[in-house]
Amino acid sequence: MSRALELAAKAMVHATPNPRVGCVVVREGRIIGEGFTQRPGSNHAEVEALLDARRSGHDLHGAQVYVTLEPCAHFGRTPPCATALIEAIDGLAAGTLKPRPQPADGANYAPKIDKSEAALDWSASALQLDRQVRAFNPWPVAETRFAGETLRVLRAQVAAPAGSEAAPGTLLGIADDGLRVACGTGVLAVRELQRAGKRPIAARDFANAVRLAGLRFGA
Repeated sequence: MSRALELAAKAMVHATPNPRVGCVVVREGRIIGEGFTQRPGSNHAEVEALLDARRSGHDLHGAQVYVTLEPCAHFGRTPPCATALIEAIDGLAAGTLKPRPQPADGANYAPKIDKSEAALDWSASALQLDRQVRAFNPWPVAETRFAGETLRVLRAQVAAPAGSEAAPGTLLGIADDGLRVACGTGVLAVRELQRAGKRPIAARDFANAVRLAGLRFGA
């Protein structure tokens, strides 16, 4: 269940207004599938976990499902999660649900995330940096250097209209969508930051406490 809770935290940014749910499928004491709530209109945690187990070719016979919230039983943008679980149980009982090994062709190894990967390279595109911030929350959390200290970047989004001739990392000023920062391509709007040993703060509060003119992230 602790792993399911960790997965639920990964849905923190994009699941709203749906609840943030994590799910794991366990067989013989080993996790064989896991998932968390996707964006509204996409799969819920239970469906993602079942698909993950099936894609890997695992046998679901005798498996147990651990989920952080009671599976939904109503139709919204997606079918009920309870239906997916019932279909899996019925398929196992009827012998129609069989594991299919993942083909070796095209498969590759996903190495463990290293904390060093959390450093933001402002010469990258705003889109790439936005994805990096999302992917590394809640761990290891994207970070950047600023005035000799490390800042954690908790939330951000691609700014529109995007585009700046300033050097990557240059602080362009505060706007409704956050603190705008020039990137290699486009502009990233940072919405929430955290200084070392401090609580997370909104970008506007950070901007009110710092003279932005001529300053850069990553320096």
